[in-house]
Amino acid sequence: MSKPMKPVYLVVKKRWFDLYAEGKKTVELRRMGTWVTAQITRYGLEANIGREVRIRLGYRGQEELRGIIRDVKIYPLVEAIPDEVLRMACVSRIEAADMFGDDPVLAIFIEVIGYAQGS
Repeated sequence: MSKPMKPVYLVVKKRWFDLYAEGKKTVELRRMGTWVTAQITRYGLEANIGREVRIRLGYRGQEELRGIIRDVKIYPLVEAIPDEVLRMACVSRIEAADMFGDDPVLAIFIEVIGYAQGS
């Protein structure tokens, strides 16, 4: 029997944290090749469905949200990301292009459950 995977920790700025807390943001976009994307792609994308995610306000932030990963997708370019996914991530295509350039993008679909204990 395999051990459950450890939670994925996503450190975000206040703007994004507040949107998650309000239930307006449900997708996190990350550039492929980062430490976070390596954690998620290590055992295959489907292995992450149901995995716990912690969304932390800044690196030293005391506030933290708990969530569950509902889906994970890789897009080869920003242009390949569907409009609906960009809306769920609360970014425009222009903002996404500025953030990711021509790099592949990992989309993490998250259901926020609430604040983590101690937050």
